[in-house]
Amino acid sequence: MREKTLQLNQQNTSEKNVADKRKILITGGAGYLAGMLCEGLSDTFDLSLVDAVQRRDGDPRPDVVVRDLIDPDASSYESIFDGVDTVIHLAYKNPGGMFGNAIPPLERFPIEMQNIQMTFNVLNCAHRAGVRRVLIATSNAVTSWTEQNRIHTRLQDFVHPDDAPFSASFYGWAKLSYEQLAFLFANGDIGRKMDVVSMRIGAPRPVELADYGDDMNRYKRDLAAYISPRDWRQFVTRAIETEDITNADGVPFIVCYVVSENTRRFWSIENSMRVLGYTPEDDAEVIWAEDVRRALAGENPHPGRVGPGRAGGASTRGK
Repeated sequence: MREKTLQLNQQNTSEKNVADKRKILITGGAGYLAGMLCEGLSDTFDLSLVDAVQRRDGDPRPDVVVRDLIDPDASSYESIFDGVDTVIHLAYKNPGGMFGNAIPPLERFPIEMQNIQMTFNVLNCAHRAGVRRVLIATSNAVTSWTEQNRIHTRLQDFVHPDDAPFSASFYGWAKLSYEQLAFLFANGDIGRKMDVVSMRIGAPRPVELADYGDDMNRYKRDLAAYISPRDWRQFVTRAIETEDITNADGVPFIVCYVVSENTRRFWSIENSMRVLGYTPEDDAEVIWAEDVRRALAGENPHPGRVGPGRAGGASTRGK
């Protein structure tokens, strides 16, 4: 009897703990970025996952609800937004290939339009369901033209979130469209103001020298763009838990570059640190110090923090 009472008490405590947690819905729940969040945040938040595909066998993350969020008819998925505090929108339909470049650039347009439709569907469902905040995965490719033509050519040292966004790809253009859509849901012109954090995510996979061949420009670029797993989890936690993200214009909307404190970093994270309290702990230059020394300062040195020339900025590597 005593053992049964103890089990009931433990069950009640567990149910209470779950009830006390913020309910978080992650789209793209079977993907790489979502997996990193599940690894470290399952104890902090009550996580639910949705994706167009199921998680792989043996994957320890929670079950994934399989739904097509691109479908304009939301009747099959709108209920999963009920009772949610924060939506983390990571879902993305990749045109194919690691970089999404398996098809010619102009043929990407209709696929990116589907991604824009999906983002609208997510924002609209969240808005109708009373969701407090939406975190949207955009990309530093939003400013890829600036990166290629001003940063890597040494005409500009840093890209700031309020710099005019110019992209060099339909991918970056689509990600910018997400931000413009989201601002409409944040500014109150179509109903209640819904908090939005736009996450211009860098390079989330390990920057292993062996993966770059002779392309030292892209290697240096990804050393600048790296976001480590613990910094990624910290950013998301801060973006969820910061109570007030209202800007000087009274709109609960913020655009942030999401990268670690990398030596070669050229995206400003000042507003993430000031508004969200983000304090990144990792530096790709330190993590891969021996590779960096061998590749960039050895027999065939590649001087300079970045570049030269068109070193990248439009890649979807690893997302």
